[in-house]
Amino acid sequence: MIKQISVLIENEIGTLSEVTDVLAADDINIKAFSVFDTPYVGILRLVVDRADDAEKILSEKGFGFKIGYVVGIEIEDEPGALNRVLKLLAEEKFFVNYMYSMVLRGDKAPLMVIDVVDGEKAEKYLKTKGIKVV
Repeated sequence: MIKQISVLIENEIGTLSEVTDVLAADDINIKAFSVFDTPYVGILRLVVDRADDAEKILSEKGFGFKIGYVVGIEIEDEPGALNRVLKLLAEEKFFVNYMYSMVLRGDKAPLMVIDVVDGEKAEKYLKTKGIKVV
C-alpha cells in the first residue's frame, strides 16, 4: 500500500503553491497528485517520496490533512489494460472511490493510484490475478 496525504486547501489563487512551496523547501518530491474541488474547499491528494517528513512539515505549517493508504498498480501502456483491472475489481465487488495516475516513471510501466474500499484485500486479490502491485 502507498501512503497518501490529502490536504484541505481553500479554493483561492495561490493555495496550491502554498502547499508545494513548503514541500519543495524541504526537497520533498511529489510523485503523483490529484486535485478535487468543491464550492468551498479543495482536496489535494499527494504521493511523495518522503511521506513522514511531509506530514511533519505540513503539520508544523498548520495545514489540515489526513493520511490514507492507496493501492498502486502497474498498468501496461496498451488498449484495454486499465479496463482489465477495473473489471477484476468489479467482479470481486471492490468499490473504487477514486483513482489517478503517476505516469512519469522513467522506463517503468505507468502506475495507477487507486483508492478502493478494503485496499489491503484488493491488493492481495490483484496480486493473485497477476497484476503488479507496488
